[in-house]
Parts: sequence; structure tokens; C-alpha cells
Amino acid sequence: MSAPLRPQAPRDFIAGTQLPGVLAEPMIYLSKRQARVAAELPMLEPYVPFLPGWVPLRVTSHALMGRPSTGLKVALAKTGKPSVWAPEFNIAHNTWDVDEPSVEHEGDVYAHGLAMYAHLEEEHKAVTVANGQEPFGFLWDSKRVDAMRNTVTARFDASEELREVLEGTVGHPLLCTNPDHLWGFDTVEDAGANALGILTHNYRAKLFPVADASWRRRSAGAPPIREIMVVLPDEHAYAGRKAAKERVGNAGELEAAREQRAAKKPRRIREDDE
Repeated sequence: MSAPLRPQAPRDFIAGTQLPGVLAEPMIYLSKRQARVAAELPMLEPYVPFLPGWVPLRVTSHALMGRPSTGLKVALAKTGKPSVWAPEFNIAHNTWDVDEPSVEHEGDVYAHGLAMYAHLEEEHKAVTVANGQEPFGFLWDSKRVDAMRNTVTARFDASEELREVLEGTVGHPLLCTNPDHLWGFDTVEDAGANALGILTHNYRAKLFPVADASWRRRSAGAPPIREIMVVLPDEHAYAGRKAAKERVGNAGELEAAREQRAAKKPRRIREDDE
């Protein structure tokens, strides 16, 4: 009697943390910890026995939303080539199971990155209000970016596992796809600063300072990675967005605010300026 055939991994699955130099489509990393969640989603169940590894974003999006994603072409247009991401790179976790490391910043220890970020944001908010300003707009978001930059650094510094997953992404754009227009990129509305993706990229650029896997050999011909700027709207765009929110009942004004935001030239925060 012949032995039963061993199950084969799906053809679009990439085992382990290390990605190849060229990808056919955007990918999401799923660790072994995600097996419980993935096993409950029929589209992800075939991948469970082979975790950890990389699963196409189109598969995870379809599995979580219950329908094919319409924003994958938008995500590809945003980055120019297939992007990658891992749930572990987020500081807040609603779906996936992530073991958060405790983090340290300026002598203070926090149970996890989200607690650290919340504390830093509250500190910024207190200073902003004390100066007679409202926690809204370009200057406020730039302070939030500062807080998140410190949080990203503290999380990756504290976790070898996080750094190992990040190492596997070298040479690929990092895109945080979610509806938050500051930290992520909303593929439905084709909008978002992808600030978390950029801050993670910039940490990676310091840790692995060349643009492809040849960083391991410290090849003289390996092109250096450049840090990326976080692009935020200017104050006029924020003012238009706020006014639109206050008059949310008027659809015409909402549309006008969107057009105003699109017409304004973005301002930039340099990520190499500490």
C-alpha cells in the first residue's frame, strides 16, 4: 500500500522570513502564531501547516473582508512594485496574534509599543494645549510622527524576532494598508501618508543599509538605501478638512474639501532630521 501523499504548500506561498529579490505581487508575512486565526478563515487554511511564511495580500484581504479586494492595483501604483508588510510591524493589533515586546525609552519602560506611543502622544498633546494650540493639523501630526518614530525604534531594538522579519523584507517597499490616512494607506480611497510604513523603512535603512540582499556580503556595488520623507498635507488642507467635518451634512462641501486637499502642495518632514 502506497504512503499517503504529503500536502503541498500553495504555489503562491513563500516559506520562512526571507523574501526573494523579485515578487509577483504584494505579500503579507504570517508567523506560526497566526495559525489559530488563519485556520478559522477558509481561504487561509491551506497555508496553516506551512507557516511561518509569506502569503499574497490578495488572499489575506479576501479572507478577512469576505470578498476580493479592489484596491490591490492602487497599492501597487502607490509603491511602483509589489510591497510587503507584517502584522508584527503594527503597534495595535485587532485581528492577528502578536507577542508584543516590552520597550524602553529615555529610562521609562512600557509593557508594549502602543503604551509607549500613547504616553508620548499625551505628552505632546499637553504641551500643544498649554501653548494655546489645538491638537489638529500639520504641526500636531508632525509631533505624532516624532512619537511614532521613537516607538518604532524602541520596538525593533527590543525584539530580535521583529528584526529578523524586517531583514527578510530588504529590497521591497513597505506599505501599511489600512484606512488610517496618517499611519497607513487606504486602498479604497487611494489616500494616506503610509507614515508607519515609511518610519519602518527608515529604521530598516539604518539597520540594513543597502537596497537588496547583497547587504549580507557588504558588496561594494550594492546601491545604498535612501531614507524617505513622511509627506503630510499643509495647513490649508487641514483647515478645509476640518471645516468639512463640521458641516458633515453637506455632501457638496465635503467634495469641495477633498478637491482643495488634492490641489495643495504637500509639505514634508525629513526623516533624517532628528
